[in-house]
Amino acid sequence: MARTTHWPSAKLSPQQKAIVAAHAVLNLAEGKADERAVRSLLVDEIGLAWSPLNCVQYLSGKEATAALTALPDNWKGLDRNKSDLLRASVVSLAMVKEVRGAGGGKLSGAKIAERLEELRTAMGQG
Repeated sequence: MARTTHWPSAKLSPQQKAIVAAHAVLNLAEGKADERAVRSLLVDEIGLAWSPLNCVQYLSGKEATAALTALPDNWKGLDRNKSDLLRASVVSLAMVKEVRGAGGGKLSGAKIAERLEELRTAMGQG
């Protein structure tokens, strides 16, 4: 799986983290990478503490949304554009909201993985 950046991981801005996280979520959702490949990418680019679950959580938050929205309209990277990355944020927000449900349940990696698999199937990638 190709690196999305060549930034030193300790110095990532919110925008850089959001770009990496969005690529990770989209790669999983589109079936372009499995969880192991995404975890490896995240360790290389963001740090040991990041997982696909962290990406979904981060992308569903205000910081990542603002960072992606601030990208230039003509932004492109790894065959994706600003609209693609914003789609990852919307998908992440919907997954977090759906997984937590009305009762505000706990978000778990297993639940997110299940929803990503459903998304892959719905996109014809599963």
